[in-house]
Amino acid sequence: MSLHVHCHISGGHFVLDILAKLRYHIFCRELPVVLTAFVHGDGGLFRSFPELEDALVWVYFHSNSPEFNRVECWGPLREAAGRGRPEEAADRGLDSEVEPMWPAPQQR
Repeated sequence: MSLHVHCHISGGHFVLDILAKLRYHIFCRELPVVLTAFVHGDGGLFRSFPELEDALVWVYFHSNSPEFNRVECWGPLREAAGRGRPEEAADRGLDSEVEPMWPAPQQR
């Protein structure tokens, strides 16, 4: 089981090519926040199927530049969400419980 994330770094416009290095670093810095939001947003799913937190995260960086056109394995989702900002990892931990804002829909 795995999660595949695609990030457009450069290509299609010369401005994106110029900013490829900056865009790559921004994606690497902010992707753990996105992954954490994903886990919290689907908290019910992850509580029902905790093995999903062990799914490997594969990040595909798409770029005209060979330096940034690559695929990286960020490890299990529980670790990938805390990657890059160790001082904040505990605050964004995947093990924390989040109360639902709305009641679950009733099945018919």
